[in-house]
Amino acid sequence: MKTVKHSVVVVSQNGRKFFLSKLPARDLVQISYASVRNRDKEEGAVQRLLNPRRIDSIKDFTLKGGDYPNCIILNWVDEKNSLSIKGDKLIIAIKDRVAQIIDGQPTMSKRS
Repeated sequence: MKTVKHSVVVVSQNGRKFFLSKLPARDLVQISYASVRNRDKEEGAVQRLLNPRRIDSIKDFTLKGGDYPNCIILNWVDEKNSLSIKGDKLIIAIKDRVAQIIDGQPTMSKRS
């Protein structure tokens, strides 16, 4: 199994730990998935159904060079391969469907 290391900042809030890191899109696409509310029975199914017009709008924006300065919040669900930290690095197992997308609407901004 492939693992990657990325710089991390650990934040504690209300007794919980959160890991802030920057992942390459290729890693994010492989590890993440969305559970759709009112369709999937999985706990945490919060994503809305895809809207084809919204997808076309995002595609057009992307092809015109748009940026997405936003964070994506993930819930790590792989109990066999938990996240780990060594020093200032977050170690992530690169496998399919190990992190459920909780939030992360793209904020689209045009380049100046």
